[in-house]
Amino acid sequence: MNAYVRGPQGKGPHADDATNVYDESTRNGSGINSTGGPNSPYRTGAPAYAAAEWTGVFPVAPATKHPALKGMTGRGGAQTRPEQYNRPDVVSKYAGHNVGLRLAPSLVGIDVDDYDDKTGGAALAALEARLGALPPTYSSTARGDGPSRIRLYQVPKDCGELAVSAGTDIDVIQHHHRYTVVWPSVHPKTGTVYRWHAPDGILLPEGTVPAPDAFAVLPSAWLEHLSKPQREHAPGAGLAVDEFIERCTEESDPGLSGRIRNHFSQTRSGSRHDTMLWALGEIARCAARGEVNAGKAFERLEEDWAEAMAGESRDTDREFAALLERAVADAPEPGSAAAVETVGTHLPEGFWSSRKTLEHIRRAAHARAVSADAVLYGVLARLASMLPGDLRVDTGMMSPASLNLNVGIVSASGAGKTASQGLAAELVPVPDQLAGPDAYMDNVPIGSGEGLAEAYMGDKRVVTGTNKDGSDRMEKTRTQVRHNALFYVDEGKTLITLMTKREGATLGAVFRTMWTGKTAGQQNGTKERTRRVDNYALGVVVGFQPSTALPVFEGTDEGTPQRFIWTVADDPTIPEDAPGEPGPLWDGPGWLTEILLQATGRDPWARTENLIGDQAQGCVRLADTIKRRLRAEHLARQKGEEKPPALDSHRPLMLVKLSALLALLDGRTDVTEDDWSTAAVLWGASCAVRDGLLNAARRDRERTRAERREDKVQEAVAVHQAKAEADSDTERVARRLWGVINRKDSMARSDLRRDLGRDKKHFTAALSLALARGWLDEEESARGTKIVQGTSQPTP
Repeated sequence: MNAYVRGPQGKGPHADDATNVYDESTRNGSGINSTGGPNSPYRTGAPAYAAAEWTGVFPVAPATKHPALKGMTGRGGAQTRPEQYNRPDVVSKYAGHNVGLRLAPSLVGIDVDDYDDKTGGAALAALEARLGALPPTYSSTARGDGPSRIRLYQVPKDCGELAVSAGTDIDVIQHHHRYTVVWPSVHPKTGTVYRWHAPDGILLPEGTVPAPDAFAVLPSAWLEHLSKPQREHAPGAGLAVDEFIERCTEESDPGLSGRIRNHFSQTRSGSRHDTMLWALGEIARCAARGEVNAGKAFERLEEDWAEAMAGESRDTDREFAALLERAVADAPEPGSAAAVETVGTHLPEGFWSSRKTLEHIRRAAHARAVSADAVLYGVLARLASMLPGDLRVDTGMMSPASLNLNVGIVSASGAGKTASQGLAAELVPVPDQLAGPDAYMDNVPIGSGEGLAEAYMGDKRVVTGTNKDGSDRMEKTRTQVRHNALFYVDEGKTLITLMTKREGATLGAVFRTMWTGKTAGQQNGTKERTRRVDNYALGVVVGFQPSTALPVFEGTDEGTPQRFIWTVADDPTIPEDAPGEPGPLWDGPGWLTEILLQATGRDPWARTENLIGDQAQGCVRLADTIKRRLRAEHLARQKGEEKPPALDSHRPLMLVKLSALLALLDGRTDVTEDDWSTAAVLWGASCAVRDGLLNAARRDRERTRAERREDKVQEAVAVHQAKAEADSDTERVARRLWGVINRKDSMARSDLRRDLGRDKKHFTAALSLALARGWLDEEESARGTKIVQGTSQPTP
């Protein structure tokens, strides 16, 4: 067959046995009747595609990208034949319509968007640098000669479903997913006509279309990159959507659905499908635990989806419905033990298949039967700890940001936290430049704030003067001798105990400081006790049981929990049969030097006195679009226009760190929008783990309070002859106590008593009455018992 065909209508081979939806359409007048005039795309195009023996052609509403008829797209769509779509009555009825093309199973389209704020051209260049250049092929576009176009390639018919995205602003059009609008259609926004371009970029003559078998073959590296593993469904209850919504109407955490929605809205187009599936799945799991109202949350996500997908040439309503059904089917039974015991979430399937490095990490984890999530976070912490201590991220604001990272892994004892970190060490071996304890401290325990800084210290002989014979006088001094360390605490309770003990009082402050990369340590009276470190790289991994992680959140005001990225150590997707072990992520002892030399163009181990402020070289750079968003968000906070929740206060900086580490994991120091979106998925999973911990703790506190309240009621009945018989002074002081706590949220028992002044003598009886009536409650903390607000309040 010729590479392209121009000429009269011809007969083509039968494709899939599709229902002839045109019969009913032309018989009953359904669809939009557009006979057209001089510019009649369908009247002009249908005969040309029929002559070229195309299947899957259908009419698209005039000057839009929306199918004029149902049943044309998706997995169950019709693959129309020339004798169907080119029938005279069909061509006449839809003459003024645009032309849609549903690809056959043997074709895929690489759809690059590179206009306005879309950056598909840069993303394509980055992919070609990794996977090899795409071969020249026929392409379709209404945007001229730029990179924005759909390139069509041949693939094996049995290759299965591919990923729906190749990268930022690069969608993958397939037989089951989306379709393309082609010549001679009119673009609904630009008003220009779609045209076919030959492999050399030259416009094909009007009326000429390429033959279906004329396209280049997609290279194997690209096919492998786009191939996604078969999704393993979670062991959910399999409920229908309507039933699930009816059973999930409680909402103990009204802000939770908003935080999950915010995650989807920050995701670029390249991963919207997978991120929406993650968001719906997380809403379903939270709804099963009674934390969000399923119906309301699903409805808001549907609105977000419609806004994000506006103008897309695919059936987005059907796509959302399919995603929702999948998420609900995978959710646990509402109110079941499985739902209540779920502490957090796991990274979604699409996350792992988006990059070769992530697939490598997951395969290694599953080969050892440990959590892929926990191994990935361990890999990121190790990478952060091995970087040159002066490497920073240029955010475009203030000082460049440190890449130091703290990881909290939450699971029950014996769930594999230690094993996952052992595998992370095999995947990221110590490079030769850091070999030996004098250069790198690996898996250092944490003892105190001074101990954190001490890991970078050592003895060094320095010149302090001149001897009588003229030789240099040498003295041993304590100073910073290394710049890289990884800290590991297997049991987080140890860390919490150290932070709350008097001798460990400096640990929390130093811990928070070192996450930012600022100068840390302490200045004491003697040189031997002075510790001062800067230009250091730090990774911290702490294993927590759910109960031992909760005290960390008592330091929210100081910013301790915000400086952790949270994950879990279980993994329901570990297969029964172990895959082959892929080995380390990089070959050779000089892997890190090779990455950094290529990325920064300088010797990564030739340390400067202080790189901070030097933005000319050595910095990891964010895409300009990311910098603009960071600045806009920062200004909104500074002006008081936005006030994020306390636990989200460090979200921008955490995303900067994660996106930069993901870029470095791929051997780059230029952070793209795709890196940022991938980091946002990590952040969302972390928030889900964090929120799951807090909500589980809230439920435990409510049960404990209810039990304690019942005990107090009985005590109050016995001591004060029940609430109704309380004397006026006790009643008055109890109301006063409620007013104090209502203003101050919580107080220690002794401080509350001191606040009463001359009413102190009524304190014990009044507090017992307030506790019995539920006006106040008691809450245990690492610092003792606190009096907090109860679940009711005094009547006027």
